[in-house]
Amino acid sequence: MSHHDVLVVGAGVAGLTAAVRLAQSGARVRVLAKGVGATHLGGGTIDVLGYAPERVDRPGEALAAFAAAHPAHPYARVGAQRVEAALEWFKAVVAGSPLAPYAYTGSLDENHLLPTAIGVPKPSALVPITMAGGDLRTVTEVLAVGFRGLKEYHPALLADGLRRTMPSVTARAIELHLPVEGRAEFNALALARAFDQRDFRRTVIAELTSQVHFGEVVAFPAALGIAAPHEVWSDLEQGLGRPVFEVPTLPPSVPGMRVFAIMREALRRAGGRVLLNNVVVGADHEGSRVRALRVRVGLREERHSADWVVLTHNKALLAALAPHAAKREADEKPSVLWTDAHSSLFEILRHPPPARTAASH
Repeated sequence: MSHHDVLVVGAGVAGLTAAVRLAQSGARVRVLAKGVGATHLGGGTIDVLGYAPERVDRPGEALAAFAAAHPAHPYARVGAQRVEAALEWFKAVVAGSPLAPYAYTGSLDENHLLPTAIGVPKPSALVPITMAGGDLRTVTEVLAVGFRGLKEYHPALLADGLRRTMPSVTARAIELHLPVEGRAEFNALALARAFDQRDFRRTVIAELTSQVHFGEVVAFPAALGIAAPHEVWSDLEQGLGRPVFEVPTLPPSVPGMRVFAIMREALRRAGGRVLLNNVVVGADHEGSRVRALRVRVGLREERHSADWVVLTHNKALLAALAPHAAKREADEKPSVLWTDAHSSLFEILRHPPPARTAASH
C-alpha cells in the first residue's frame, strides 16, 4: 500500500490546482480520479465574477461588495488579494509550461467580453491569448469561420447571435469545405490535430485570404492546435494579416484539454502524479480520521494511505468517506478537506495541510 502526504480525489480544475499547489509546497501528492474531469467540458477561461447579478466589468472592484453580501463564499473567506495572487499563479504555471509561449492574459482589473458559440457575450477575467483578440469591447467587425463536418459548431449562428446581442458589431459567416482526418464528421479535437499540421494551416490561409475584409477580426472554433496552439494562432494571424481568435465550442473542449495537460505536467515537475481509471469506493478509518482510501482499478481493489485527503467531487462523497467530518469539534484537525472549482484556487492557500519537514522524508 502506497503512502502519500496528500491524496487528491478528482482531476478537474479543482483537483489539479490543489495538487499542484500542495506539491509545490513540498508535500508528496497523488491524484486519484475516475476520468479527466470537467476541464474537457468547459470553455477554458477563468471566470472570477461575471455577474452580480448584472454584468460585471471590473471584478476587482466588485469583489468587496460581493463578499460582503455572501460572507460564506470562498471569495469572502480568502479575500481579494489572495484571489488575485491565485490568478497570477495560474498565469505563471501556463507561461512556464511546455506549451509556452501559449499563455493566459487578464487580471481582476477588467473582464474580457468574449462571444460564445451562439454569439452571446460572456465576461471572463483570464483568457487564453488565442481568444483575447475577440474582446467585444473593441471589436467592430467579425468574420466567423466554420468547417463543414465540424459537429455542433455553426458560424452562421455565431454571426447571427453577435448581430442580435451586440448591435455595434458587424458579423458575417463562411464555411470551409476541407478534409479533416478523412472523415465526413469530426469534433474539435480532430480539427485541432489537423491545425497542428503546417500544410493544413496553409490550405486554410489560402482559402480565406481573398475572403477576409479589411477591418475584420477572424473567429475560428477553439481548435487552433492541441500540441502547438501559439504557433497555429500566430501562423494564421500572419498569413491572413488580420487578428484571429478562438471561440469556445461544445465538448470536447480543446482549450480545456490544454489546461489539463499543463496542470498535469506542472504536477509531474513538482513530484506528483495523476492516476486515472482509479475509482474511490471507500475508506479505512482510525476513529474519526480517514487513514486510507480504497480504490477500484479495473477488477482489483487497491489501498492508498495518506495523512490528508482532499475531495474535489461533491459533498455526498465526503459524507460517504468521512461521516464524522460534519460532527467534528471546531478545534479538531480534519483528515479530509472538501473543495470545489470555486474554492480550489484560493482556499488551499488559506488552510494548507502542514508542509513536510526534513525529518519526515
